Amino acid sequence: MPEIFAMLAWAFCARQPAHVLDLHGVSFPFCVRCMAWYGGLGITFLFLWASGRNRSTALPTPGVIGWSLGWLLAMGADGVLDMLGLCRATFFSRLLTGWMAGTGIPLLLVPGVSKPKPRGAQQPVLRSGAAVGLWGIAGLHLAGCLYIPALGPTTALLSAYYCTLLAMIGCIGLLYTVSRLAISQSPLRGAWWRSPAGAWVLAGGMYVLLWSGHTIAVRLFLFFP
Repeated sequence: MPEIFAMLAWAFCARQPAHVLDLHGVSFPFCVRCMAWYGGLGITFLFLWASGRNRSTALPTPGVIGWSLGWLLAMGADGVLDMLGLCRATFFSRLLTGWMAGTGIPLLLVPGVSKPKPRGAQQPVLRSGAAVGLWGIAGLHLAGCLYIPALGPTTALLSAYYCTLLAMIGCIGLLYTVSRLAISQSPLRGAWWRSPAGAWVLAGGMYVLLWSGHTIAVRLFLFFP
């Protein structure tokens, strides 16, 4: 894939060589866990937007919250246990826990950036039935991401572009949502600052800081091994 994709992904992923998916000579710009995590974010943001649930102001049902937090803890445990040498993380554990954790996070963040509504008009961002549909779609995408790249060089390249696009949608959606949350808690009351344009400017600044901070951290790590 063109190097520009790896450069764009640099702000969000360390791209450890041992964890980067490489099939038929096609190297994905994200490591397996980050590709799954941001891909899960991307598919959920798209699902909420397409279904009109991105304007919901109430958290999902307790069962959906528990399921989402459970997968987030599972992803964290998979990484920490591997780092401590207690249980080695595998390709499938990184992919599964990252993908499922990514699908749950937007469900917890989106209600915080929607405009307040009267209490009687509030609807959960997702109920259990719709959540099953979302995770079904996520599961099909996950199966496709596993099967299609193995068919040959052409399908591996197409899959790499698709997974990269989905992951970048997740990255952009996460930055924008976090920016909206930060602005909603800011003491500044300017109309422009609280508009979508202000959120995009803040998201862009956060991206630059992430990219620069990652570059500096890696250079310091290499200089002081």
